[in-house]
Amino acid sequence: MIKKTILNYLRKLDDVVHSFGSPRVLFVIRNGLGMSCMLPIIEGMESKREFKIGITLEIPNCYLASGSALETFKKYFIPTEKATNKKWHVVLTTDWTDLWFTRNTTIVYTQHGNGYGNLDKKPLTSSNLGYIENLVLNGVHDIYLANAEGEANEMKKWIKQLPEPSAKQCIVTGMPKIDRLLNSTKEQGLDFLTSLALNPKSKTIVVSSHWTEKSLFRTLGVSFVGQICALYPEFNILVMGHGNLWRNHKGKLFCEMKKIEQEYDKCRFLPNLESTVGLLRAGDLFVGDNSTFLIEYCMMDKQILFFDNPELTFDDMYVWQLYKSASLPFSTEDELVQVIQTALELPDNLNKNRSALVGHFQENLGHAVEAVIDTVEQLALKHR
Repeated sequence: MIKKTILNYLRKLDDVVHSFGSPRVLFVIRNGLGMSCMLPIIEGMESKREFKIGITLEIPNCYLASGSALETFKKYFIPTEKATNKKWHVVLTTDWTDLWFTRNTTIVYTQHGNGYGNLDKKPLTSSNLGYIENLVLNGVHDIYLANAEGEANEMKKWIKQLPEPSAKQCIVTGMPKIDRLLNSTKEQGLDFLTSLALNPKSKTIVVSSHWTEKSLFRTLGVSFVGQICALYPEFNILVMGHGNLWRNHKGKLFCEMKKIEQEYDKCRFLPNLESTVGLLRAGDLFVGDNSTFLIEYCMMDKQILFFDNPELTFDDMYVWQLYKSASLPFSTEDELVQVIQTALELPDNLNKNRSALVGHFQENLGHAVEAVIDTVEQLALKHR
């Protein structure tokens, strides 16, 4: 008891000592997706405000920086043990964190996905909580940043179920990663195709999948990609997916996809794509599943083919309806071939439905980076 009292006193004294100067902000990275979400915030802080920035890893060696993120990562990286012992006013994560910080700080969760309600519905029990429910009820975060009001209301519902009055809050900021996409140009898509040694004048089909059990690739496999390549040899076919799909480079999906890429000269397998902006801007037709990546597809306002797995029940049935109404659904390989032909031949009349889907999941479009930075600055001021 005495030790705890002394420790609390030292922490409060530490707060006073560090109440002057620039806000100290630490970014905790778990994977490449997390880094892609954090990078726009870091760059915004660099260009607009005075912040003391640090980057650390949730687990040593859990992320290997590359591409445009490499320079930023090297500039601010601090080993995990050292980072958790330094003073930070705010710590930002995009996932669950098990890190314990020696000094007082505010731990903030910012989204790594664009939506909610898209995962397979399961009976909620204390041992079988959904991701967000578990994050709120059992996680260490003090603040949750939401992409839109609907998502914030879901989080607030779980905050109210905490066993005792909680200081946890949910704030709507929007999704910072989306700002970069909305501010991009068609030329970036053309440049992306050129960088892959593909003809930028050819039509391009983008195929992606979630990593969960009932996702596109884990249900139908990847052989249909070869079928598309064979049916449309003049098209560019770009294939990516959630990073968890490709962790095992000796796994069946990874090896089959590499084989298809080698067989068809206009197919590109992109398992480690650091930024998806060029990919999205390059696409003329998109194939996806219940992943929230479909929301970014909608922002491109092009035809979308949605894998509507009859074995998967969306956690939020309204979200399922939004996905279906914004796309051409299919459930089998044969149906996919048919809807591709439909998308290529018939007029696209789903523009309003795609816009409605985006509006449901995203607020502060084009201004989310600024909203997050303002929020972080205000949180940091509470320590000063």
